[in-house]
Amino acid sequence: MLELNGNSMVLDQGAYICSDAGIEVGMIRNKGIKSMAFGG
Repeated sequence: MLELNGNSMVLDQGAYICSDAGIEVGMIRNKGIKSMAFGG
């Protein structure tokens, strides 16, 4: 899940949105989101 300026997006594996060189990009994988979204 990406939160940016108060907006949230669920990103699929391999997704990337561009960034400036001064911005640090990090991610955390939450396996529970897929289960909640697809009922599995």
